[in-house]
Amino acid sequence: PAKPAAAKPKPVARTNKNVRGKKGVQNKAIQRTGIQKQRHALRQALDVATKVVKGRQGIRIKKIRTSCHFHVRPTLKLPRKPMYPRKSMPRKPCMDKFSIIRYPLTTEAAMKKIED
Repeated sequence: PAKPAAAKPKPVARTNKNVRGKKGVQNKAIQRTGIQKQRHALRQALDVATKVVKGRQGIRIKKIRTSCHFHVRPTLKLPRKPMYPRKSMPRKPCMDKFSIIRYPLTTEAAMKKIED
């Protein structure tokens, strides 16, 4: 037998009556004295003034470019470590002792060495 799902209590919307600090003490803004209120208001006004002057994005300085080339930052270049050899066997040299006999080198320098 399936158990019936327990009904969750709905969250109660709080009104302005319920907004109070611990043990019935009202929030800090009301407890401030006259001088503290003035200082707080002045601080807020100065903050807003600086935000208005700086704008939403803040002050931006345009970077002066001194070269007409874009350089890529040097990144890490790791050595290759292949999983398997790309060639199954090393290549044989084409000019072995038999091909020299078939195609002898007949330049003047070679003929001179042969004669000497």
